[in-house]
Amino acid sequence: MLVTGAFLAIFIGLVHSYLGERYILIRLFKRELPKLLGSDWFTKRVLRFAWHLTTAAWWGSDGSVLREGSNGWICQSVNPRPVPKSGWGSPHEAMAA
Repeated sequence: MLVTGAFLAIFIGLVHSYLGERYILIRLFKRELPKLLGSDWFTKRVLRFAWHLTTAAWWGSDGSVLREGSNGWICQSVNPRPVPKSGWGSPHEAMAA
């Protein structure tokens, strides 16, 4: 399931990048844009960078962080009471950190 999610995230990132360039950014750049630092060149570069940064975020969320045990992170209970025999009823009771 995580592999499917990873491929889906990469696919959505590619679609976001391509369709954004083709249909949104190009049309946006034809309009009058604010002139930051003297010209609209900088404004266009910032908009393009921000748009593709979200694509990179899709690729960064390819499931590698969510895969259990793959990143060295652990989630522990910080509840000072001992763990009940049947376990905590909810993450709220466990006070996960």
